Amino acid sequence: MKRIIFTRHAETIENRTGILQGNNHTDFSEEGRANLRKLKKELDKYDFQLALSSDLPRCLKTANYILHQRKGIIRTEPLVREKSSGRFAGRATNQELWKSLRGSFERRKPLGGESLLETRRRAEKFAKLLLKLPEDRILVISHGGFLKVLFGMLLGKGLRESIFNLYVDHCSLTFLELSGEGKFEFKEFNETKHL
Repeated sequence: MKRIIFTRHAETIENRTGILQGNNHTDFSEEGRANLRKLKKELDKYDFQLALSSDLPRCLKTANYILHQRKGIIRTEPLVREKSSGRFAGRATNQELWKSLRGSFERRKPLGGESLLETRRRAEKFAKLLLKLPEDRILVISHGGFLKVLFGMLLGKGLRESIFNLYVDHCSLTFLELSGEGKFEFKEFNETKHL
């Protein structure tokens, strides 16, 4: 039985102020730093064989902090990057901004950005990668948008439902088990008791 724990990076100043980051990064907020310490304390209880982190700085900083003594198990994985906001990065989160784009909810994207369908294709590739990995105890450090898309896909939800009805808190933990038959089963979702 393969056990996978997913966490979202610590809260950044942009998360706190409602700014779209996409592939940009700034520093963690005060609350983000406090929760990062609590997350580390919780994850110190687990003996991971592998940690897959987005290659974006906010995830790598989260991974390096929580796995300080075990940095050798960290591997960057671009498949778990945040959905690219393209030219919208650095701007305030605003539904009108997204509605100004052409195309369906699933297909629209800003210049230089990524659509939800493209993000879902990455999520599908990542799920296949998890099936192939020989390690049984895995930590994944990723982003809110990507995790909503991935979890929604694994739960059989559409993209709109995944984005608007699923929530993944910063430094939360989601526990999945992967059976030998390749079936993903959620054991706990968006767990925040440690925070």
